[in-house]
Amino acid sequence: MRILLRISIVILAVTALLAADSSQVTVLLTVKNQRNQFVNGLTAQHFKVYEDGKLQTATHFGSAASIPLTLLFAVDKSGSSRNASRLQDVMSQVFSSSIRPGQDRAAVMTFNESVLLVQNLTDDPVAFTTAVRSMDQMRGRGGTALFDALYQAASFLAQTPGRRNIIFISDGNDNASKVRYKDVLALLRANGVTVHAITLGYVSGQVSNVEDLKTIAAETGGQSFVLSFDADLSRALKEIGTGLREQYAITYESSNIKQDGKFRKIRIEMGKIKDVTTKLTYRPGYYLEPPK
Repeated sequence: MRILLRISIVILAVTALLAADSSQVTVLLTVKNQRNQFVNGLTAQHFKVYEDGKLQTATHFGSAASIPLTLLFAVDKSGSSRNASRLQDVMSQVFSSSIRPGQDRAAVMTFNESVLLVQNLTDDPVAFTTAVRSMDQMRGRGGTALFDALYQAASFLAQTPGRRNIIFISDGNDNASKVRYKDVLALLRANGVTVHAITLGYVSGQVSNVEDLKTIAAETGGQSFVLSFDADLSRALKEIGTGLREQYAITYESSNIKQDGKFRKIRIEMGKIKDVTTKLTYRPGYYLEPPK
């Protein structure tokens, strides 16, 4: 069933991975080495977590696999977008490797000047694959409301439990949005939604919102890819899928007891591992309450 979503400018008062009755905060984290490989087998002793510059005490550390995953694929079908070869096949592969029946769910959304929910949240691989294949029949047309689509995607995931992730595939050129960039980022932050941004068919020097997408990914703890060739899309999607499976979860009790609704900055430091250079990816902060 396809559902047409309409833009509604409402900041939803939900914050991901915060316990409703406490100040416990869970930070999702991936670690890569100098060969761009994910590093597993780490322990709590490898990390120090700071909130607004103050060292926090971790109460739990482990794999994030126990936290339910909600994954929304948002695919650009505007007139300027490209039909990437094998996109549908790779999306189905990511679904199969990342979504566990009874625990995780995924959905598919397309967008141009408006937003279309092609497949609602499901853990059924047959339903997902059928929906993904139906995108082959959709011709690219109209303008690109990139920020509107991201806003709607964040609103769609706001009430879902656990790890909320958007895989956003676009040419990176917004020419039709009513929603502003800063409003999109505020909603994503307030609702703990992570964006993995893939810009496809980018040509150096063209006018685009590529830098905005890269910033959104970084500020929400996601990965970003700027690709010139369709062949790189499979690698990018598989890397995102692997990252979701290799995430760590660090939980701490915030030492800040104020209920002021201000943005709280998170910094994670990792001890050195012999002959290994590491890169950490995580959300750099959160709101205990949505900003006023």
